[in-house]
Amino acid sequence: MKPAILHVKDEVNCKIEGLDLDTRKKLSNMFKYEIPYARYLPAVKLGRWDGKKAFFQLGGSTYINLLPDILPVLVQQGYDVTLNDMREYQTEFVLEPVTEESFSHVAWPKGHPAQGKPIILRDYQVEKMLFCRPNVQV
Repeated sequence: MKPAILHVKDEVNCKIEGLDLDTRKKLSNMFKYEIPYARYLPAVKLGRWDGKKAFFQLGGSTYINLLPDILPVLVQQGYDVTLNDMREYQTEFVLEPVTEESFSHVAWPKGHPAQGKPIILRDYQVEKMLFCRPNVQV
């Protein structure tokens, strides 16, 4: 097995290190799409650009949402992928069940028929909203 390291930079971007050039070219061509209007651009007419946008760069940079399609190719090529999560922050969502009184700390705005009164949810609204963030600012 050949080693490869998957560096997760943030919620969108990642980079895969340790891939040979053939695998990188294969992945780059796999995620390359033609820009419809590119043939009219000067860079394409002069032969400087092929008119395609690559979502996997030859350096190994790509997007996290493409990983479900990239990882099977790496496994097929015989790579052992190690994860390196470089994100420094951890987002933790604390969700509480919604009740009729969940938004009672918020008053109806000016111009509403119930202006100034607290917002009380109806039973069908509580039924549809299973969870809500506790610190909702309205």
